[in-house]
Amino acid sequence: MKEEIELKLAVDAKQLRRMRSHPLLRTLASGRRARRQDLQSCYFDTADRRLQAEGMALRVRSKSGKLIQTLKAPVLTGHSGLQHMQEFETETQSEQPDLTLIQDPEVSACLEAMTAENPLVPFFETRVVRYVLPVRLIESDIEVAFDEGHVIAGDRQQAISEIELELVTGAPEYLLQLALAIGEQAPFSLEPRSKAARGYMLAEQSMLPPVFASSFVIPDDISAGGAFEMIARNCLKQIHANEAAFLSGNRNPEVVHQLRVGVRRLRAAVSLFGDLIAEGVLVQLKEDLSWVQNSLGPARDWDVFRMETLAPVMHRLPSETTLADLGEAAETLCDEGYDQARECLTSHRYALLILRLQYWLMSGGWRSLLQNKDGVGYPADQAASAFAKAGLAKRARQVLKRGKARDEAVEDSLHELRISGKKLRYALEFFRDFLKKGQAKAAIGLTKELQDCLGSLNDAAVSKSLLETLATRFPEKVDTRAVGILLGWQGHRVDDDLSHLQEVWERARKGLKPLT
Repeated sequence: MKEEIELKLAVDAKQLRRMRSHPLLRTLASGRRARRQDLQSCYFDTADRRLQAEGMALRVRSKSGKLIQTLKAPVLTGHSGLQHMQEFETETQSEQPDLTLIQDPEVSACLEAMTAENPLVPFFETRVVRYVLPVRLIESDIEVAFDEGHVIAGDRQQAISEIELELVTGAPEYLLQLALAIGEQAPFSLEPRSKAARGYMLAEQSMLPPVFASSFVIPDDISAGGAFEMIARNCLKQIHANEAAFLSGNRNPEVVHQLRVGVRRLRAAVSLFGDLIAEGVLVQLKEDLSWVQNSLGPARDWDVFRMETLAPVMHRLPSETTLADLGEAAETLCDEGYDQARECLTSHRYALLILRLQYWLMSGGWRSLLQNKDGVGYPADQAASAFAKAGLAKRARQVLKRGKARDEAVEDSLHELRISGKKLRYALEFFRDFLKKGQAKAAIGLTKELQDCLGSLNDAAVSKSLLETLATRFPEKVDTRAVGILLGWQGHRVDDDLSHLQEVWERARKGLKPLT
């Protein structure tokens, strides 16, 4: 058994062929040439996909006249953003899987139990022409594979054109360093899905589901820098999962919503820990994460407009045909929003953002090397518990200050209060382990109630802007009567929510005061 740590980069087919003679790779290969391999692999599972459910992939591959059986199973403590698997590979004489070849007793017993009454059957196959180039980067050996071919399931197929960087020996961060170096001269995008994952989706014509933020525990004795790395990796985990779901074609509005939530959580973490982060890294992260958030915004805004504003009104007023015309135009612009989101996620800029962040987290290169004011130690080395207390107090004071000074007749005033409440909520979720039992849950509930109360105001402001866009793009479909109905509906929701704001605010004020 060996551990497999790899990174996949999606590249245009023509660019893929040119990349085989990339000057940097040729230098790192020290004169060695890429060798060709013709690979044909058949993937197996039970009819009810039990291996897939466990994150496993079992294949029999024809390679250089030999048959190689490979089982891949996930490593729970993997490296964020890299595909990290344990791999059981054995030469075989049969095109059918032979589970007795797997020597690990625990894994073998697990497979035997899963397949005892559910025989393995072929699910899909891949046919790939691979050129393999071994390179040496500092103290690490990396295998660079240029893969071109197809994943095939029945009469359906999907093209494969990617560079696969696999760590042979050394530190995982060198995979990221090599990818970043390649990216300086050649464009690529990230491929978060394995060939097996793409094969299952093609075979089942299925899509990956939306993924919500997962819980995690920050140890009491961890440093503030260690806490930031844990939080950032947790955010990246949510981003990667929903990025893969989006790229699988899932148009469930919750996918792009949870993707934006992951990005927003990461932005909140970067802001929260800003004093610990090197200035150049901080500027780069803020700029790039803001760009991603804005690129994903239109898809989410049009989803909310169609589902939470337009749909309820159309349900209540089914005879208003002008609303249906508005809906058709909104759907067109929603499609454009999704195209913009896909363009962002498959862009070179997005790939470099994620790779840089992963590299900084692995190497510690994100940390500010400016010493503390007393000249002893660095900001990231302080205790996370003390940092958390100070950070929560600062954000709680911001909420209380803006809530006290709010002007309910001024949209910007209420918007700032809503954003401050959201930042505090994320900080509470990050640092809940440093609060007394029940305190974090209660405070999170209060900030959520405040956000919900102010949410209709934000929706109304966004809807107004979207209606203006619709009127500009599709004047023939935007009737003034329909616009009036929607604005009236939104105005009623705003008035209803604001009528409860004072009551909600009083609860928040009392409940959040202890944090300061």
